[in-house]
Amino acid sequence: MSLAKCRSCEKEVSTTARQCPHCGRPSPSTSPWTMIIIYILTVVIMGFVFLMLL
Repeated sequence: MSLAKCRSCEKEVSTTARQCPHCGRPSPSTSPWTMIIIYILTVVIMGFVFLMLL
């Protein structure tokens, strides 16, 4: 288990935590770039699956 700083309160939080135990922010250690990459990959995969069904 490693620690990272919460993006809201800057306190140490486990990287596996679903929310910060100090301020309650959801996904406190997930960077915005990670979320953008996950969104783009989801759209690409869904588009590929849609094309395969045609």
